[in-house]
Amino acid sequence: MMLVEATMCLLFFPISQVFVYVHLRSVPTCRIFMFFFALVNNVGFYNILILAVNRFIAINLPLHYHKLSTAKCNAAFVLTSWVVCITLNLPMEFNGGVGHYGVNPVYGGCITEVVRPELFDYKTLHSYLAIYFPLAMTGLLYGCVLLKQLSKCKRITPASQMTTREAGIIKRKLRIFWMLLVSYVLYAFCFLTYPVLTRALPDTVSKYPMLPLWILLIVVCGYFVHPMFLITMSSDHRKSLRALLRRLVLEQGPTQDSRR
Repeated sequence: MMLVEATMCLLFFPISQVFVYVHLRSVPTCRIFMFFFALVNNVGFYNILILAVNRFIAINLPLHYHKLSTAKCNAAFVLTSWVVCITLNLPMEFNGGVGHYGVNPVYGGCITEVVRPELFDYKTLHSYLAIYFPLAMTGLLYGCVLLKQLSKCKRITPASQMTTREAGIIKRKLRIFWMLLVSYVLYAFCFLTYPVLTRALPDTVSKYPMLPLWILLIVVCGYFVHPMFLITMSSDHRKSLRALLRRLVLEQGPTQDSRR
């Protein structure tokens, strides 16, 4: 997930802004770029949903957690998210009644073109399936977990028989849950601000063409702040990042030695 967000923040968004500043008007370039831009962006939303599913299973179905949280299952979840996002984005590459990628006729750069009223608007359907659906499902799963935890707190009394190890496990699960819940709220705020404002205030956005670019800064901040928040608040994320960096360094070492 951090690699996806780093790619969006450090690669795709700078390139998209460069296309606007140089007034790019190449339709093939825009279609290829927007396909991968939207693909990686949509995968980020589904990665958030995968985290929510993981926490839901860990807290609500603890007996099945170790069976469903293996490396193979996690890889299957991630692979499925990529397949789903590729399938959702393929129709955006073609004309003929669906929303598609193209060139901004006024300022240049790449946009999702507006579909004629008499044609089927796939762009809206794409937004619901690729953005709003994973965010809504994530909120629903976290809401279910929160309700169950509140009901547990009401049932547990000071006299409850609980070992120190059990209490530590429950505390750790709750800490991870609250961290992910806060990160989800932060994520939803950063990434829903742009579509909500552009749809709620279309006249204002069209009157001030630079306004959408400034609103996009909130999205860029989301790609930067969200992984930093997870790394800062979660020891598991820090361990995973250290393991990944250590693996990259170890793989780089033998390659350099073989060249010598």
